[in-house]
Amino acid sequence: MSLEYRKCRASELKGKGSGSFRVYDTVLALLSPDMRRISRYSAWFNFPGLSGPAPERIQFPMGAVLQPNGMLMITYGVSDCEAAALTLPVRELDGLLEFTHR
Repeated sequence: MSLEYRKCRASELKGKGSGSFRVYDTVLALLSPDMRRISRYSAWFNFPGLSGPAPERIQFPMGAVLQPNGMLMITYGVSDCEAAALTLPVRELDGLLEFTHR
């Protein structure tokens, strides 16, 4: 599994507003068994906001840990000042990985 992010200007993204400020988005990718290619991947997304429903503009993935209880914990940085974690059941990954790489 891999977490990747992109940084681009808000004016380059549909529905993200206008202007020259930077916006970070994340994609979750499942690697092939030999780890040489991406087999499935998610749509671009943002992590939940820490101070309200809207996500912060600067968010970047840091790591992912498969926990013994069947949960996946993804850690991420927020605005270069804070760290946060998102935990979700592993069984929900199949629904997030909506695209297949051919």
